[in-house]
Amino acid sequence: METLSWILIISTIIFAALGIWGIRYPRSAKDWNKDRAETMSLFFSMMIFLVFFLLMWYVVGVIDWPDSMDLIIWSSIIIFLSLILAAIFLPKGTMMNWGKKGKKVKTADDDDD
Repeated sequence: METLSWILIISTIIFAALGIWGIRYPRSAKDWNKDRAETMSLFFSMMIFLVFFLLMWYVVGVIDWPDSMDLIIWSSIIIFLSLILAAIFLPKGTMMNWGKKGKKVKTADDDDD
């Protein structure tokens, strides 16, 4: 492994340890307006982003990617096929009610009564 890889891995571990230490023993709890559950949610959201970033960085460095034209062609084929499958299996859409609970949202398919 390169030196930069070790630095990033060690800094991730230090970041996690300091975050857990800061949540376990908060010195300025009166200034922090979030409860422990919300603080842990924020902390784990940051950790998930950091781990995802490190994994993507590792994958980009390790995998031998094909040409960009191949990626564009295959991604457009996959998107086109998924749109065709969605049109076949979901002809009226997902019928999700985005309005308030109990309130019916009027769509273009509804009859004007």
